Amino acid sequence: CGYGRYVPPSDGREVEVTAMPSVTLSPNQTIDIGKMPPMAFEAGQGFVVTQMPEMVLAEGQKLAIGELPRMKLENGQAVRVYSTTALTTKPAIPEKCASQVLTIAGDVELAANPSRCHVLVKAGSANTTPVVIGGGWSLAAGEHIKLETTAALAFA
Repeated sequence: CGYGRYVPPSDGREVEVTAMPSVTLSPNQTIDIGKMPPMAFEAGQGFVVTQMPEMVLAEGQKLAIGELPRMKLENGQAVRVYSTTALTTKPAIPEKCASQVLTIAGDVELAANPSRCHVLVKAGSANTTPVVIGGGWSLAAGEHIKLETTAALAFA
């Protein structure tokens, strides 16, 4: 608080501001960040944005978000993600379980994989005996079953 006039030193020395008091805004007071001077942060420093105004992008404008902080959603909250390009996926087939004819000598385990969305088990069209899933489900020649699981699977 005060009033005065700053006269820079004539010998070329600089004035360094080492601390600023905290700033508290009164209710309904705002800061126009479009008129703030450029700021630089030291390593490890940062800032927290608690609220953003509504943004409207003009035709052809794009918004790129490089990184988001870790977030915790409350029960019932959801995040919807929209994209103009389709999400492409490709099958991930473990080599020791993939072939035209799966002949298992001993046990084979497909490890748990949190990135996996499903496992497709198919009985070959030339199969003469059914493929039995879990001791009860039988797949006849040409049939398949989609197991939507990320858990480990054992084949025997």
